[in-house]
Amino acid sequence: MSRNYSIVQLFPDSPGHQCGYCKSKKGFIAQGMWAHALDVQEYQALLDRGWRRSGCYCYKPVMHEICCPPYTIRCDALGVRLTKSQKKIAKRMRSFLRNGSAKLNQQEMSAGDDTMDGSVEHGHVDLEIDAETLEKMASRASGDLPQGAALLNGDLTDSPRTKAEGLSDMTSSETGESAGQTTATTKSSERPASSASQTSVQPGEGMDPSRPPCKKQKALRRERWRKKHGDAPLPAAGGAAAARPPRWRSCSNRPRTPNTRWRWEDAALNLRLVSTAPSNREFASTKAASYQVYKQYQMAVHGDTEDKCCMRTFERFLCATPLKGAPPYGAYHHQYWLDGELIAVGVLDVLPSCVSSKYFYYLPRFGFLSLGTYGSLRELELTRQLQRSRPELRYYYMGYYIHTCPKMRYKGRIGPSDLLCPETYTWHPLSACEPLLDKHKYARFAPAGPPLPAPDLSAALVLYDGQPMRYRRYQQLRGASDQQEMGQYLRLVGPAVASQTLVFRE
Repeated sequence: MSRNYSIVQLFPDSPGHQCGYCKSKKGFIAQGMWAHALDVQEYQALLDRGWRRSGCYCYKPVMHEICCPPYTIRCDALGVRLTKSQKKIAKRMRSFLRNGSAKLNQQEMSAGDDTMDGSVEHGHVDLEIDAETLEKMASRASGDLPQGAALLNGDLTDSPRTKAEGLSDMTSSETGESAGQTTATTKSSERPASSASQTSVQPGEGMDPSRPPCKKQKALRRERWRKKHGDAPLPAAGGAAAARPPRWRSCSNRPRTPNTRWRWEDAALNLRLVSTAPSNREFASTKAASYQVYKQYQMAVHGDTEDKCCMRTFERFLCATPLKGAPPYGAYHHQYWLDGELIAVGVLDVLPSCVSSKYFYYLPRFGFLSLGTYGSLRELELTRQLQRSRPELRYYYMGYYIHTCPKMRYKGRIGPSDLLCPETYTWHPLSACEPLLDKHKYARFAPAGPPLPAPDLSAALVLYDGQPMRYRRYQQLRGASDQQEMGQYLRLVGPAVASQTLVFRE
């Protein structure tokens, strides 16, 4: 029966390279493969086994050898509870969009600031694969299969592949394939005139002596009671007043999610979800502006030189994608437009079970708004919106969590979140994992149990001479003796991916 397959090319001898966190020269050790075409269901399964992608290069850290073990982290978008600092960041953004300035005092700014370097906040990023390594991997990929090739259609004597139900085309209001999705917009004329580049809060003149001092609501309620009832005693606890709780308590048991705690629709901000498919005209028309934001961000925040931020690197790193799937699944740029100017971009993968955040960059002059954290909140809201029509899509993947890296601690504050066990590939609450990681940088989260079954080479598929075939048939034709390499590949990707993915063989 004819069906589609993903196509990958293995790099079993991937050497160690510089770690993006501790800067060890050869400390980052990972197994890698180049994805010429990758179905979104297969990539979802890879994420759930600790894989990530940078452009078309997919990699999985060797956890027991790497200098800074990274653990896949995710949270349930429907159960997220905002922290006090996250609420203040959202409040600061709303104040800026309404009034043209972030009207919070210095104490509120420091209390609500999730920045990681003091003045400019890093976006939520994964810096494991640098541009030089990505370029080397691209040069090793076979030229016989062009980058971004369509999934191969061929015949094998397997049962038909299982597709997720409900993959209907997304309407223009759900995906930005043609016009871009707008999740929060108002007329820019409603926004007070101000300088968009304002990066500091102007000091005020203090309290107005002509106005009475502020009082707490409890004190005001007591004053109203005295005016109405005179010297009558206040109602005791458990009386009639206690039996009828105030209105604000009626919502106290609701989950404190971005959707219920913050109203995004009143912000003078235009969000567009734009597919990075080469045929998408909107992406082509905005790529130059997106590149300029990326270039400024890399140079200001990460200290890259101008030659390291070239257009070629930008396209390989954040635009190229091997993902194939029906809308809304695929690779997207989540663009933030303010008064006609692109100020930030979140690079996302929309998959059958999750929205996976790859990278986030913004104009450095807006760093005082803590856009990295704000972007995470908006991506959580996007996940919730997609979940309304696709119930299985409810998780927000934040990449890797590194317990020993202070720059990654902000991911743990978005939650409650879970970490992936590197040995059993099961999910465990971060709160239960932290005590183990405090003792050892590499830890198994699942309790002791039987080892995973040995890989079955009969499940492996290869692409040889343009024809999909089973690995045993390939051995008969070539007399190949690479069972060890294929066995390692099966252990890393799992039987579900191996049974649907062709390994390229020259």
